Amino acid sequence: MATALVTGAQFVSPIFAAQTQARPQPVAPAPIAESPAMETPVVETPMVETMETANNPREVECVAKVIVHEAANQPRRGQIAVAQVIRTRMKASDTDSACDVIARPGQFFNVNTYKPSRKTPQWRNAMEIAKATLRGEGAEVVPGAMFFHTAGYPMRGRQRLAQIEGHVFYR
Repeated sequence: MATALVTGAQFVSPIFAAQTQARPQPVAPAPIAESPAMETPVVETPMVETMETANNPREVECVAKVIVHEAANQPRRGQIAVAQVIRTRMKASDTDSACDVIARPGQFFNVNTYKPSRKTPQWRNAMEIAKATLRGEGAEVVPGAMFFHTAGYPMRGRQRLAQIEGHVFYR
């Protein structure tokens, strides 16, 4: 697959693209050694169904709140992977609303009552990641991930895909 900096009609910033192309740590018992000659597989993501979601401040804020609450202490690609779980669930569901996906019972937390400070670098970073993810920018960090959980608390019945620092991602 070819790596592209343009997805549909949207420009993907080279910084965001470079950060999302990093390969997650393998979680298999025997880690796969990477050599400089190995190419990192890139899964291009199609644009979200409507640009309304990507341009809706409420939708972006819902995703940013999840990033801050669930992954502020994680590396950037872990934060991107968390946002991409939401995007993947949007594609697999009957809604094009990130807020609807996040608000489903037993999935995340009540984003309506969560009030993180908007004056921190973590918030600005989360907003940037949320906007880019909802626009469909960047390569998938953990392709196919539909769930994530704190490392050390396995999700029985789910296929483990990768671990990025303190989160394990599942299908």
